Amino acid sequence: MKPPKNKFAYLVCMLFVSSDHYAQGFYKDIFMDGGVNLTHRTTLPASETLNLSMEYLATAEEPIQTKVMIGDANDLNGALLYPDGGPRFRLLYTNGGKSTAHGNSLGNEGRERVRQFFAAGETTSEPAPAPSLPTSAPMQPAFMRRITTCGREGQS
Repeated sequence: MKPPKNKFAYLVCMLFVSSDHYAQGFYKDIFMDGGVNLTHRTTLPASETLNLSMEYLATAEEPIQTKVMIGDANDLNGALLYPDGGPRFRLLYTNGGKSTAHGNSLGNEGRERVRQFFAAGETTSEPAPAPSLPTSAPMQPAFMRRITTCGREGQS
């Protein structure tokens, strides 16, 4: 068998085939990081082809990146993790660019959030349960309202 030409498409395809596409407990399938010092793309053809749900961060502004990736007073654990530490997404895709500069822009706390995301994914046999919102809460969690300031798939 010949190796695939598009390795990311192959990876996403394997993600799709190897587990339930609509896995319980995950907010969406992919979080695409296009933060500081990375390419700020807003689409991922492989995810569209496979009909995978996706959120993305596409910003050159460090304060926005910090709020999304690390968190703030309203969401202490950032976009990648549920409050219990479980991963909100099935896959983290980081765009190309200057990875060292991007890692530095995240700081120690941001890099630790990414480590926690990967550690939670490999040690969890069951996905983290989706958080239940109080009936008086808005339909979107606070972290998603922040992401809309830098881009959200499916909205104009």
